[in-house]
Amino acid sequence: MIMNAILGKLKRPFTLCLTVAASFMLVCVLSLPAYSAMVWKAKINVEAVGMSDTGAAILGAATDATDGFENAYEARALLSGYLMAYFRHPEWGQETQFFWTDIRDTTLPKEWSWIVQSRYRNRDHIVSWEIDVPENLELYMMDTVTGDVIDMRAASTYTYRNTSMAAREFVIEATGEIGGQMPQDTTPPETTITSASEGYTGATSFTFVYSGSDDVSGASSLEYSYSFDGGTWSPFDMDTTVTLSPSSIGSGEHIFRVKAKDLAGNEDPTPAERTFTVDLTPPVLLLSSVSPEQLWPPNRRMKNVTFTGTITDALSGVSSLTYAVVDEYGEIGTTGAVSTAGGSFTFVVELMAMRHGRDRDGRLYTISLTGLDNAGNSVTTSGDVLVPRDRRGIKKDKKKHDKKDAKKDKEKDDDEDDDEDDDDKEDKVDEKDKEDKKSDKRHRDRNRYRGR
Repeated sequence: MIMNAILGKLKRPFTLCLTVAASFMLVCVLSLPAYSAMVWKAKINVEAVGMSDTGAAILGAATDATDGFENAYEARALLSGYLMAYFRHPEWGQETQFFWTDIRDTTLPKEWSWIVQSRYRNRDHIVSWEIDVPENLELYMMDTVTGDVIDMRAASTYTYRNTSMAAREFVIEATGEIGGQMPQDTTPPETTITSASEGYTGATSFTFVYSGSDDVSGASSLEYSYSFDGGTWSPFDMDTTVTLSPSSIGSGEHIFRVKAKDLAGNEDPTPAERTFTVDLTPPVLLLSSVSPEQLWPPNRRMKNVTFTGTITDALSGVSSLTYAVVDEYGEIGTTGAVSTAGGSFTFVVELMAMRHGRDRDGRLYTISLTGLDNAGNSVTTSGDVLVPRDRRGIKKDKKKHDKKDAKKDKEKDDDEDDDEDDDDKEDKVDEKDKEDKKSDKRHRDRNRYRGR
């Protein structure tokens, strides 16, 4: 009855029967076998507009296939979800009657039945296809609900609106002449890595994205296999992304390879590869000198403090070194970059020789250094500069700030010497004034006593 309707519409036979019902979706990716003797093929997809669910199937003809079941070609379908697509063959006598592939012999005309069930009511559904057929082979599809007939060679999609939970059937038939077997596909596909770790990295988990191209099978039909650090190749599948988290990854060079395989079983003989280096060790940072470590006298003048040290990284190399200056009063927040040419560094920071009068343990500046390597590993160290409470309290103040005892530098610049002399003179004048005041007071007290 269906064929009569088709012949009435087209006056020619059909090949494929596609049924859309309304309850499930295809949840497993179609895994295509290696079709080494394929003469022609068509891949059909169905999707509900606005939804992520899709269903797919492969049909076609091969010189070594029959119209029955063959393990080499037929892939059993796993069905679940809201959109489900499959060929139904109870006559094959297998443990399941649902299949994602249906490859027949090369005689024409030939007919297939593909069923798609959908729970998405009142929503447009799009059926699309990719075909690889001989010039004289014709494919037509009929929507048995509307009676529409589509030339699958002239169009690549068909849209219908699913309005009920009932099955919707399409019939497609192949007619014409094959004209002998198509030339065998002996050209392997090409594989490309589109996104991956490269250079230096401090990560222990790596994501690789890849793709392929093939003039005969088409990119959407390719399968992929990968290998990490020369290990065993993975089973072929249609995934184009993989994330690896090796349990024993270590620092050093690593390599990822991936190759594509087409429908004819040809494998890319030159797999795409990406080499990268894992560095899990931070740089070695040493602050060897801070000069001077104390700023005296606290005369509110800016003083140059010199910092020297080394930073090295044996694997990925040093990327950057930065410093940040803070003080316990919260008045300083200076930052800057440090040159590390040759692994050594020297830089100067201006700090004010000033502390609050009520600060009993002096003012403490902290200079933090942060080094990064090219893999992103970081290391931090710091040094301190103190403005003491007074000259006698330098060691005591340093101890309160958890600083190590150090010998005081005997050589002072001329400005510091002058400032210290002035401070000593002022101290002597102050002491003389105090003694004079005390003497005057004693005289006044004595005179008052005599006056009584």
